[in-house]
Amino acid sequence: MRRVAMLLVLLVAGLARAEAPTLGVQILGSGGPRPSAQASSGTLVLVDGVARILVDAGPGTLLRAGERQVDLSELDTVLLTHLHTDHAAELPSFATVRSLDGRGTTRLRVIGPDGNKEFPSTRAFVSALLGPQGAFRYVRHFGAELAIEATDVPAGPQAVPRRFTLADGLVVTARGHHHGDAPAVGFRIEHAGRSVVLTGDVDPSGLPAVEQLVAGADLLVISCSVLDPPDSPPGLYERHSPPSAIGAMAARARVKALVCTHLPPAVTAQADAVRRSLATSFSGPVTLATDGLVIPATGASSAR
Repeated sequence: MRRVAMLLVLLVAGLARAEAPTLGVQILGSGGPRPSAQASSGTLVLVDGVARILVDAGPGTLLRAGERQVDLSELDTVLLTHLHTDHAAELPSFATVRSLDGRGTTRLRVIGPDGNKEFPSTRAFVSALLGPQGAFRYVRHFGAELAIEATDVPAGPQAVPRRFTLADGLVVTARGHHHGDAPAVGFRIEHAGRSVVLTGDVDPSGLPAVEQLVAGADLLVISCSVLDPPDSPPGLYERHSPPSAIGAMAARARVKALVCTHLPPAVTAQADAVRRSLATSFSGPVTLATDGLVIPATGASSAR
């Protein structure tokens, strides 16, 4: 009887995985950087229903993963769009989880932008936190042996894109764009004929590069941290693109579905106005993200 029960459990698990979308995302954090009820920026990329890639790791994202009982045991890649605290501060926490979950040597790859005078490169950032002399160097031996490989991607709208082939046919294209003074990159992830693009924050001068990266994608996940001018503080428009510009770019790129995340309280309070602005140019499905939302790369969404 016990054996039959076990077989039934395995069958149900197999069916659930078979029915899971080939490629999709789960929003862990849809807020930031100011205090709110939402965690800061972080999104899991799901491959056949399994969390394989984490894009950004802002404060509160690990808590959200725990609340939703997300299995992180197959997470092997972290993509950082830029190194602001609300996008990158929780990286050591996710590295710790992978160390505790792993057996033998656990490998974690981190890909993100190169640096400038104000920001370290991703390699320097990871080394300062988790390297042999890093602030959290104990994590490398806390559970399983943790081997971390960090890679820098040239930032800036004119930078040549980098292409990475991961396990199981996952392909990641990283392309620089622009986010004020912070080196920033966006990522296009492709698997089994589906594609999802995640950009992090991008200012108006970076949108042409994003448009090229996102062309024809099934799903675009992009920060929407300001209202249309003049309804947000003027200085924010030097680092963030307003909804009208995002919608126009997504329409030109023929994106199939759009998810706006990184939503501060001032933006969520005007959710209807944001949707109307996006719909002026973009006619596809639009979702304003909330923590825990699961979105397949077909445009539909479901909450967990």
